[in-house]
Amino acid sequence: MPKITITFHEEGSEPAVIEIPDAIAAVLDQHVAWLQAEGQTVQGKTDLFIRMTWQNWLKPVLERQGLSVRQLAGAAGQQVAQLEAQLAQARAAEEMAAIQAVVQVVP
Repeated sequence: MPKITITFHEEGSEPAVIEIPDAIAAVLDQHVAWLQAEGQTVQGKTDLFIRMTWQNWLKPVLERQGLSVRQLAGAAGQQVAQLEAQLAQARAAEEMAAIQAVVQVVP
């Protein structure tokens, strides 16, 4: 497996080049294969890098600044909020049905 080169270039600054040696790239391939065998939908090292960057860097920083995943997701976030509200109503109805099935008020 050839080495991995990641270039970080912030506009107005010189690019920083990060190199991952070939031996480590091979380990990352094995890790991706393991994740896939465990049922995770990781498409490869690039996908893993994007997910890890999101989980370990971007998401926590954005959340500390008051930006939630739901806000950032736009319409998809709104849809999730609606589905969660429907789920809460369904769970409440389920709970009430269970109570009525078990507890009977006798006049």
